[in-house]
Amino acid sequence: MQKVLVKLSTQVGINLNWLLTGDRNMYFVDDRESGEYAYIPVYDVEVSAGHGSTAYGVSEPESRLAFRKDWLTSRGLKSLFLHAVIARDDSMEPTIGNKDTLLVDTARSAPRDGHIYVIRFGDTLWVKRVQQQPDNSLLLISDNHTYPPMQLRLEDHPDIEIIGRVVNVSKELN
Repeated sequence: MQKVLVKLSTQVGINLNWLLTGDRNMYFVDDRESGEYAYIPVYDVEVSAGHGSTAYGVSEPESRLAFRKDWLTSRGLKSLFLHAVIARDDSMEPTIGNKDTLLVDTARSAPRDGHIYVIRFGDTLWVKRVQQQPDNSLLLISDNHTYPPMQLRLEDHPDIEIIGRVVNVSKELN
């Protein structure tokens, strides 16, 4: 039931709090856009660029990042399907570094070879390049070649979910 509610929330944009309690607005879109900007929710979860990090049930955003709506539109992105999370570890370096902010498009969850996705396996979240294998398994590939690829057999693990494709990476420069 939880997976159905999460999919309904992310694909249609219905607020989970509204679904469960009737509290707050029914649609996220009500507070996602104003004027020239879309305010993308940032969730307080870290996705592992290494061996996986535990995902806890976070339903409310910690903060929001402002993106110009024309910038999103020029890239074929809709604010309703976007959220941001924080990367952890170094297995995706140099593309994604530790503590980088990842903009994830949940509307793009069908795996395409070579693209980077946030993947949930039970309570574990990864950010990896994906390569579909002939046996229908997924090969999760790190950009840092010191980390070997991981193979996930989809038929053995029905709880594997591709959350969405990483469409932007924000780095803090020190």
